[in-house]
Amino acid sequence: MPVIVLIGFIFLTGIGLVIAASMQFYMILGEVNSRIEQRNQISPFFVNFRLPQVLERHSEFFPISRARKRLAILLFLGITLFFVSFLAGVIWESR
Repeated sequence: MPVIVLIGFIFLTGIGLVIAASMQFYMILGEVNSRIEQRNQISPFFVNFRLPQVLERHSEFFPISRARKRLAILLFLGITLFFVSFLAGVIWESR
């Protein structure tokens, strides 16, 4: 298998994991909003800026939930694979 194909596969895997982390976050947001009254619910639009607040509220409502850990793992692995593929591509092209 050519190295560039492997680098592309790592890149796409990283992007897929970041997308999975985003989906996990919106599931967490849905769980938080299900516990809050209608007028105080957090809008899903531009919610990135309220990420710490959403995660804090989720830990209050669901203290033993594994969703926050799953989100952190998916995000860490996705970003790591993205940057590894980027660096591998730069190194591969510079040879």
